[in-house]
Order: sequence, then C-alpha cells, then structure tokens
Amino acid sequence: MTMVLVETLTVETPVTFIDITGIPQDATDLLIIMSSREGGDQSSDSGFQFTVNGAYGDFKAVYGQITQVVAQTGSNLYVPSGMPTGGATAGAFGNTQIYIPNYTLSQRHPVAVDSVGENVSDVQFGQKMSLFGGLTSSSQPVTSMRIIYSNDAIQPNTTVFIYKIS
Repeated sequence: MTMVLVETLTVETPVTFIDITGIPQDATDLLIIMSSREGGDQSSDSGFQFTVNGAYGDFKAVYGQITQVVAQTGSNLYVPSGMPTGGATAGAFGNTQIYIPNYTLSQRHPVAVDSVGENVSDVQFGQKMSLFGGLTSSSQPVTSMRIIYSNDAIQPNTTVFIYKIS
C-alpha cells in the first residue's frame, strides 16, 4: 500500500466552506485529514457537513460530548465535533479524518469519518468526538468534495491534507 499526498489546502482568511476539486482518478482509496478551527463562541454546537460530487449522502452518526451520546440518521447530517470554536483554548485545533475506499469506481461509495475536538477551558462543551458513516448518493467516481461549516467561518490555519492510497 502506498499513500501519496496529493494536495495541502490552508485557510488564510475566514471562509464558510472548503472545496476539494480535481481529485486524481489513479488510486483506490481517498483520505482527507483535517486540522480545523471555527469562529463561533465556545458554547456553539460547531460542526460541518460535506458533499461528494455536489450531493449529500445517506449517513448515520454517533457523537458524544462529555457524558452525552447521540445517534442520528439522515441525508445531510453534520459532524458535530472536531472544530474548536473562537472561544476555545488558544491554539487548539480539532482533528478529522474522512476515508472513502474504492473512490474511482462507478458506485455509491462508503464513507467513514472520525472527528475529535477539545477545549480544555470549557467543561460543558470541552470534549467532542464523533463517528460518522454512510454512503454517497452519487454513483459516479469521486471527483470533488465540499466541506461546509455549520455555525461560523472556518478560521485561518485550518489545514486539509488530501491523500490517495494505492
């Protein structure tokens, strides 16, 4: 197995979404790794949605915050963790991985997401983690993705790494 970095995207000014386009079609699996922060207040329920080839998929999510665990099912769910907010501990960034196997085939694609965020200065909203999975609604090879933040702008120095795996 070979993992090759295709592109690194770094946010320089606040934005509401990140587009990933021109995804190469010469590998089997796609991995997106994101280090992110958004600009809402620390008590906001931050999160993001994403589209594949311009469409939401059918997903199930399980996420937790301190001792609360929630399960959801739907077509445009947002991953409610992994993005410390503007009121969070200075310099804290959340971590997210999005994995899509067999992304170049003409079929609906399984997607697995895990996300963890931390704000050590806020006990109630301080620790968020989620697992998220489902199928894309498009049955075409994955050529583009859009990461859309649900609450506020994506902050500078958020970085997205795009890897292809052969």
